[in-house]
This record gives sequence, C-alpha cells and structure tokens, in this order.
Amino acid sequence: QQGQRERPASMLAVLGLINLPIIKFSVDWWSTLHQPASISRLSGSAVDSSMLYPLLVSAVGLTAVFVLLVLLRTETLMYISRLQRLGGL
Repeated sequence: QQGQRERPASMLAVLGLINLPIIKFSVDWWSTLHQPASISRLSGSAVDSSMLYPLLVSAVGLTAVFVLLVLLRTETLMYISRLQRLGGL
C-alpha cells in the first residue's frame, strides 16, 4: 500500500518542480497580465521600507518556525523508531 502512495506523490513533486520557473518568470514573460516585480529588481525594491522590513522579518520568522517543526518531527520519528526496536510499540 505504501508504494501505491509514493508514486503519485513523487510525480506531483516533479510537476511542481517543473512549474516553479514558470511561476517565477511569468511576471516577465506575460507582462500584460501581471504587474512588474516589486522586490527582486536590479534597481532596488519598489516596496516602501515601512512594508519591506516587516515582510522580511516575517519571512525569516516563518522559515525559523518551519525549521523548528521539521527538527521536532525528525526527533519524534527517531524516538518512535527507537521504541519500536525496543519492543515498546
């Protein structure tokens, strides 16, 4: 059963990976549909600093929370694996 779930999930991940550059560059390719880039421009950001700094702080904070959750999940899986080896589960 586990193999049946892994194949569609991996195919979806590959499709998502292919879609990433399309999403990233769609602003430049189809400029009539989208506004130009606001943050990642060579001439500097078009976003005012009163909005840009909280955005960056939030992005760093969210990344830190994500890393913490991944580490906690990894630690939990290691404890579960250890308990299963010892016959506790």
